[in-house]
Amino acid sequence: MSADAGAIRQFVRFAAVKGLKLDSILDQDLHHLVKLAEEQNRIPESVFIDVLDHCALAANIPTLGIEFAHWSDLHGFSLFCLLGDHCTTLLEASRLSRRYRHIETTSYDSRIEPAGDETMIHYTILAPTRHGGVQYTEFLLAISVRFSRMILGEKWNPIRVEIRHPAPTDTRRHTEFFGCAVAFASKISACVIRPADLFIRTSRGNPRVLDYLVRQLDAFEREPSAPSSAEVARMIDQELSCGRATLKNAAVAAGVTPRTLQRRLAAEGTEFSLLVEQARLKLAEQFFKTERNPHLTQLAMRLGYAETSAASRFLQRQFGTGLRELARDKSNFQNAG
Repeated sequence: MSADAGAIRQFVRFAAVKGLKLDSILDQDLHHLVKLAEEQNRIPESVFIDVLDHCALAANIPTLGIEFAHWSDLHGFSLFCLLGDHCTTLLEASRLSRRYRHIETTSYDSRIEPAGDETMIHYTILAPTRHGGVQYTEFLLAISVRFSRMILGEKWNPIRVEIRHPAPTDTRRHTEFFGCAVAFASKISACVIRPADLFIRTSRGNPRVLDYLVRQLDAFEREPSAPSSAEVARMIDQELSCGRATLKNAAVAAGVTPRTLQRRLAAEGTEFSLLVEQARLKLAEQFFKTERNPHLTQLAMRLGYAETSAASRFLQRQFGTGLRELARDKSNFQNAG
């Protein structure tokens, strides 16, 4: 699944302000995915989670999730964040947020649950994580409190915050930010609030603007969402060797028309045929690096060509030479690639 790239773009700016050198902190895979967010609107949903944890561990900042939530612009994540500006109650904002959250990400779930004379807003991470999602959990709780304060006022605090993971060595920053007791090693991760807080009406909301935003979001949902170029590229990698990497098949898999998919790729400055060519180039490089006795028939099959002549033309087009020359001089191949 994919997520809106707004969060990771904000984090890149935050890292620059805080002096975090992402080039040296992140591993090659994460760094590549972060760079993709500069050009694409959607990235894999686990990227932001893993980047937060990875940076916190590497830079030894155990409150990184809270610090980023405190620094970030609530309106910089996705369209549904604008809803909070015009909701008249926290309950209305919470329900609409849950209804349209998938537009931003499906990496977590939240639910409101009565608990005696208290109300709990639970948060559960759904996406796979490398390091357990500690920082992402604290980020979600911190954003929840900021979202609530946007409606109820900056002086509002929850009754307490419960967090499933163990406490860090120093918890003063947690207490300072949340303005209440923080219980670690809990059975759940949740903001515990007063039931009446859900129904306090604010005069800052604008029902007419809210209605307009909801209609815009509903219209957005009715229009099928085409996959990003990164998602299409992954599909091509998986389907190329079996000859199924076609525009029609990619569109069918995404539930959109070929024209819609073409428009989405064009908006990102690419096209389907170019992504296929890039995938073939990558496979050709791997082929010549790993095969001791490369055969054109073998290469044609891996590149998704039905005829060896097509594979031969591909080599001439990309490297200006043929299979024998490339196999004989791999350093020349690497330089050409």
